[in-house]
Amino acid sequence: MVSNYAAQEYWKTLLRSTHEQFRDVGDRCEMRCRACGDSKKSRFKKRLNFYPKNNTIHCFNCGVDNKVIYYLSRVLHKPVSELRLDMFRALGTRQYMASSLEHRKIVDNDLLLFNNMDDVIVKWVTFSTTLPSEATDWIIKRKILSAKFLQPDFKFRWDSVKNKLVIPWLFNGQVYYFQYRSMDGSTPKYQFPAGFKKPLFGIDTIDKNLPYIFITESAMDAVFIKNCIAVGSIQLSQKQLDTIHRLFPTHEIIIFPDNIFVDDTAGQIVFKFVAKWPNLKFFVFPDKYQECKDVGDAISGINSSEAMCDFASIDFLLQNTISSAKLMVTLKIGRN
Repeated sequence: MVSNYAAQEYWKTLLRSTHEQFRDVGDRCEMRCRACGDSKKSRFKKRLNFYPKNNTIHCFNCGVDNKVIYYLSRVLHKPVSELRLDMFRALGTRQYMASSLEHRKIVDNDLLLFNNMDDVIVKWVTFSTTLPSEATDWIIKRKILSAKFLQPDFKFRWDSVKNKLVIPWLFNGQVYYFQYRSMDGSTPKYQFPAGFKKPLFGIDTIDKNLPYIFITESAMDAVFIKNCIAVGSIQLSQKQLDTIHRLFPTHEIIIFPDNIFVDDTAGQIVFKFVAKWPNLKFFVFPDKYQECKDVGDAISGINSSEAMCDFASIDFLLQNTISSAKLMVTLKIGRN
C-alpha cells in the first residue's frame, strides 16, 4: 500500500520540480500557480498552497481548490490515471496498483460510469468555488450541508458561463458526474452536462446491512433519505434498476416519488412505474407532510429538524411504504 507520508513526499517533490518559487512554510508549501499564472503585478507573490496532510491544493488568486492530483492533471496536461501510475511506479507499490485498477474496473462495469472520470474532473476544476448570494441562500434554506447522508467531500461550485450552481455526484470522494441548477427561475431548473452519461448518485452510501433501498429522482433529496439512490430523472431506467439489483441482490427496491397528492406529475409517473414494475413498493408522504411537494419542502419547512430525523429513519420510511396495488387504490380514492 502507498503510505500517506510517501504520497505526500511524492507530490511535494513533483510540485517542487514543476513550479516556480516552491518553498516549505510550516505545515504547507507555497508556490506560483500554473492554472492562473498567479499575481500579474508581481513575480514574487506566491498564491498557490499545497497542504500535504490531505494532499489538497488551493490558489488564493484564482480559487482552484481540489486534490493535488487533479490540479496537476490540468496544468501538466496528463490524465489522472497516468499520474497515479507514475506515483505507483516511483514508490514501487504494485499491490496497490492492482487493487486500484480492480476498483476502477468495478466502477466502470457496475456503476454506470460510462464517462472518463479524468474528463469530468478536467471540466469540474474550471468551475468557481465562490458562490453568489442566491446560491448560498438556497443551500442554507434547504439545509443541504447539514444532511445526514451528504458525502464528506461534497462541495458545490458555480459555473459563471452558464450562471448556474453545480452539484457534484461523487463516488468514494471523487467527482464522476455533476448537475446544474438554475437560481434565477429559468427552465429547466435542473440540467445535466452535455456529452456525459448519467450514473447513479449515492451508490457508495448504501448500508448493506439494511435490506431496503429507496430510489428518488433528485440528488438533493437523496442526501436526507436513509439508504437512498438518486437516478437523476423522473424515470428510472431498466438498466439502472438492473445495476442496483446486481450490486444489491437481496435488497428490496422502494420508489420514493414527490408527493403524489401535491404534484400531479408525480402521480402520473407512479402509474407508469406500476405498469412497468408491478412488484415494486412506493413511499407515500404521510398526513404530517401533506402540504409538502417533496423532501426539500419538508426539510426547509417549519419543522425541519423533525423532518430531517424522519427521513433519516428507516422505521419512518417503512411505515409509509405501500405496495403498488394499494398505491393504485390510494391514488384513485385520495388520501382518505
